[in-house]
Amino acid sequence: MQRKFNLFILGFFSLLPGLVAQESLSFEEALKRMLEYNFDLRIQLISTQQAENTASLLNNNYLPTLNVNGGAGWTYYGGNNRLETQTIELDPNASYSYDAGLSINYVLFNGFGSKYSLLINKENLKIAEAQLELQIQNSILELSRLYYELAFLEENVSLLTSSRDISYDRYIRAQYGFEYGRNARLDMLTAKVDYNQDSIAVLNAQLDYENAQRNFNLLLGEEDVSKSYKVDREVAINNSLALGQIMDAVYEGNIDLRINESNYLSSKYALSNARSPWMPTLSANAGYDYRGSEDPNGAFLKGSQRFGPQAGLSLSWNLFNGQNVVNQRNAKLSLEQAELRQEQIKQQVKAQAYNAFSLYKTSLAVLDAQEDNVSTAKLNFDRSKEALALGQITTAEYRAAQLNYLQSLQNRSRAKYDAKNAELQVLALMGELK
Repeated sequence: MQRKFNLFILGFFSLLPGLVAQESLSFEEALKRMLEYNFDLRIQLISTQQAENTASLLNNNYLPTLNVNGGAGWTYYGGNNRLETQTIELDPNASYSYDAGLSINYVLFNGFGSKYSLLINKENLKIAEAQLELQIQNSILELSRLYYELAFLEENVSLLTSSRDISYDRYIRAQYGFEYGRNARLDMLTAKVDYNQDSIAVLNAQLDYENAQRNFNLLLGEEDVSKSYKVDREVAINNSLALGQIMDAVYEGNIDLRINESNYLSSKYALSNARSPWMPTLSANAGYDYRGSEDPNGAFLKGSQRFGPQAGLSLSWNLFNGQNVVNQRNAKLSLEQAELRQEQIKQQVKAQAYNAFSLYKTSLAVLDAQEDNVSTAKLNFDRSKEALALGQITTAEYRAAQLNYLQSLQNRSRAKYDAKNAELQVLALMGELK
């Protein structure tokens, strides 16, 4: 009965990875879905479109304003007009008035305020576009982290399942050996404990894998967060990136530096814009008016109509305003801040590039070492398996060899995906992760 139960458990565990139909999904396909459906990217795209609208001529006082106005009034009254010599009774009657007009206004000169406002908004548009690119870059890094974490956990379930199967085979052999008097009961019980531990490890690994699937689906913007994907475990790692190549690309393509450059230029334009109120403003206006009224009870004037064009120029010059002085001083300080921040970010990016390169080279070295460890641990495990069959080692020594081999496989799997993520971090700093 116990043996049948164990066989059932083994069969159940062997079916776990296939309980849910899985769609194969390459990293490129996952990237395409994320770029299309990810909520953060879609929100940032709207912000970029808003910045594009703000940077248009429609929003920066480069175009004239055109207005249409009109109105009408109606009264109905009677009464009288009292004069020195007589009183004139008014027949109850309606009177009304009306007017309509079309006017156009255009600012001919405002101290280059419109020019610098447009330049500032154009730099803000560049910042929004760079921020969208940065959001895409960060999303790709997050996608790679979750995708390769999913690959690791999927591989880990497979490794732990294989290790559990080895423990199950050892348990069955120990059980037969005990029944036929070749093994001690302690060997059988030890094998059973090891098998149970490995079974629990598979369950926990499967839980981690399912949780990672849901987080992955959330990043992709999937409506069904429980959807299951089978990811590609094979990765191609570029191991030829050089520090000089990285540093050259960082200063040319790094997104943070581009954002800060636009912030710096925006501060320069803001200083020029703060000086605009000290200069005169010249405006032109033109229009066409039509006005009229009818008053049957008017003593002299019973009605009137006026219509015709009109045009004019207006000039204003603000000779002094304390707020303008404060704005100009603060604009100078903001420019000084931007210059300091520019140097700060250059130093930060330089340090980040060195750190990312060090991590990249270390990850490649660790991967090579883990590959060697797998070969050594496999050789040790194979020999231990043969020695156990010949009775030359204890089950504890065999178990240690088994766990060492499992650990080496897990470490290699982790090192492989860590190295790929380290490569992508370097490409991100270079501005080449698109």
